[in-house]
Formats: sequence, C-alpha cells, structure tokens
Amino acid sequence: MAHPATGYDRHGMTDSLAEIYLHFVWATWDRVPMLTRRVAALVRRCIATTCEDRGCVLLAVGGTADHIHVLLRAPATRGPASIAHDMKGASSHFVTHAPGGDPGFRWQAGYAVFSVSPHDADSVIKYIKCQAQHHKDHTDEFGAWELPPSAR
Repeated sequence: MAHPATGYDRHGMTDSLAEIYLHFVWATWDRVPMLTRRVAALVRRCIATTCEDRGCVLLAVGGTADHIHVLLRAPATRGPASIAHDMKGASSHFVTHAPGGDPGFRWQAGYAVFSVSPHDADSVIKYIKCQAQHHKDHTDEFGAWELPPSAR
C-alpha cells in the first residue's frame, strides 16, 4: 500500500502526486475600477464554480476595484494558460449576462501567474485577503503586470 503523503510504497512510486499551487493576477480592461462589491461577488462565485468544475482547489480569491488575485491548487492535467482562460472567460461572460451584473465588464487580455511553494501558500492567502489594505498602504508599489498597457 502506498504512503498517503508521498505515493511511495516499498516498490517505488505507485500513485501520482501533484502539489501545484498557482497565484494568478489579472486586471480589468485599462484598469477601470469595474469590480464593485456586487460585480466582485459575481466574479468570486463564478471563479469558485469554474475551479471546482476543472478539478482545481480554490484557496483564495480577492483584489481591488481594478484587479484580482486567485490562488489555487491545480491538477497535473491542467496547465496555467487553460486555467486562466477558463476563469477569465467564464467570469467575464457571467458578469455581463447575470442580473445585477455589468454588460460592459471585461478583463485585460493578459495575466500573470506565479508558482507558489506549498509552504508559502498561507502567506499568499493572507496577501490576497488583505489586498485592499495592501494597496491603500503601498499605492506607489506596482509590478509591471499591475500597470495598464498605456503606462508600461
């Protein structure tokens, strides 16, 4: 019988093990502050459903009025580009068609994705949950991926 944490038994690897943690970040179109409380709730709900449907484990989702962060554990069978495409596409479609949504809502074309050590996941979850405070305290600290295309 394989060890539950490693997948190894006395004969070697018998089960597959994937601990793939991905931190995604993307912004609204031209960083327009479209993520109102209502729209953000729709986006979070849709991303949670999309992750579940694709076999991902959603660990955190949050952001500010103009961008979003998502931390998830991905299955080995799904690549980051596919996951980003599905989350962005489904949430944009949902927000533009849902009652109380925003028919003009859209995301920027690109995204950023970072691999995260399982040991650092709790720190990233805290960072995502504290986005509003982080950007309030550090308004002058933006990575290149956080700037609108016109400012790069």
